[in-house]
Amino acid sequence: MLDRPGRDAHGVNMDDDGVQQELEERLNGMLCRAGLGDVWRGMPPSHRAQWLRHVAEARKPETRTRRLEKVVAAMRERAETLS
Repeated sequence: MLDRPGRDAHGVNMDDDGVQQELEERLNGMLCRAGLGDVWRGMPPSHRAQWLRHVAEARKPETRTRRLEKVVAAMRERAETLS
């Protein structure tokens, strides 16, 4: 796909603050309910952005939800290795 202004190499509009903010809020809520908010915040900002980009690249809402769940699972694994 051709690069377009405001989009990444996959055509995902990462400049859309509404989409980005919605994903961050959903993920933050999921992580806090799982007790993993500190694990997420302890990661470098570039790593968090990469995870959010991966979720945002999904075209369908169900795929985004599945990817959000995978992020929570990855943070759970990270918490276990850190403890």
